[in-house]
Amino acid sequence: MPGNLAWVIVLAFINSFNFWKNSFEIDLLKIKFYCIMHNIIHKIKVVIMAIFLEKELVSSTEFAKTFGSYLKKLKSKSVEKLAILKNNKIEAILVSKDDYIKMKNALNKLEEEQIKASIKCGLNNVKENKTHPINELWDKIDD
Repeated sequence: MPGNLAWVIVLAFINSFNFWKNSFEIDLLKIKFYCIMHNIIHKIKVVIMAIFLEKELVSSTEFAKTFGSYLKKLKSKSVEKLAILKNNKIEAILVSKDDYIKMKNALNKLEEEQIKASIKCGLNNVKENKTHPINELWDKIDD
């Protein structure tokens, strides 16, 4: 998963600068905690997405043949979602436009909150003098 790779790179980067060890210990714990929580949330999402009623499962062939009837089911809310199967594996999940907009808005709000929390953390680090001048970083890289 690309997100996990990014965190591995961040952790490797932080671990490679031992001179920053003390100031990064708390941040390193936060990053590890975030990674653990991210993995747990991902697993929960997989379990939730695996729960479908029989009427919500449709083969891609059947879906292609009767697209209109499945669209009506979504619009009328007789089904919450449709899982499109190909070779007995879920290839796509179809939701109504309204549900998609709700999910997109919730995701945007979550991303905004994460950005605000990150900025707040950075400002707190500056206030608490937990930062290092950039020239220290470059000096250590050159060594």
